[in-house]
Amino acid sequence: AEPTAEPTMDPTVEPTMDPTAGPMLDLTAEPTAEPTAEPTLGCGQTNQPPCDGSGCEPGSLLVPEGADCSELVVGNVKTVCEIEPTEWASTIQNPGIAGCNVLVATSGGSCQQFCEANGKTCLRGQDNVGGGCALDSRHDRQSTDSSGCNQQWSNQVCSCGAWICRAEPTAGPTAEPIVEPTVEPTAEPTVEPTDEPTAEPTAEPTVEPTVEPTEEPTVEPTVEPIVEPTAEPTAEP
Repeated sequence: AEPTAEPTMDPTVEPTMDPTAGPMLDLTAEPTAEPTAEPTLGCGQTNQPPCDGSGCEPGSLLVPEGADCSELVVGNVKTVCEIEPTEWASTIQNPGIAGCNVLVATSGGSCQQFCEANGKTCLRGQDNVGGGCALDSRHDRQSTDSSGCNQQWSNQVCSCGAWICRAEPTAGPTAEPIVEPTVEPTAEPTVEPTDEPTAEPTAEPTVEPTVEPTEEPTVEPTVEPIVEPTAEPTAEP
């Protein structure tokens, strides 16, 4: 069926076959010409970023960051698992999001509980086979909602991550440099001076004289003598 040009005020009578993971916060100005390989991240879901953006500044994006596995100290972590995105069950959303995959003795608890106890977000969870990192393909034995984060097993593979604010990259380099300089100067001066001198000298002299005298005296004497004489006269005129 051809989509409507504008969003309808009332929902459709029949729901779509596959609902989205979460509602969109804002409609996109223009639809993409081609569908994306991965669905966009929703919000407010167990394995999705919070809807409030977690305090991201304007121009920043909330993006997933793989958790440091050494930070997962709460709970019985058996081992870190190397799992390819294609190994997760097909019902798991965004299997390629970077996270720390660990085999955990959840003792009847869920990956959601384990990850939250460690201050992380549960990205996905799936039962394992035996006592290793191999995933059990029978993922639908319990609810597959929230990418399996709420499944309760004696042990399972949990993928925990964190959401961070990251500056949104520009679409491409600008054709022209910015008109205004940056508000703050660079933290450190350049190691090498510029090849060409500045067009205009500084308006005021430096507060302190240079440590070393110049190799050559000035061509013309100063207009005004110095206010204070030198402590020691020169040996020769």
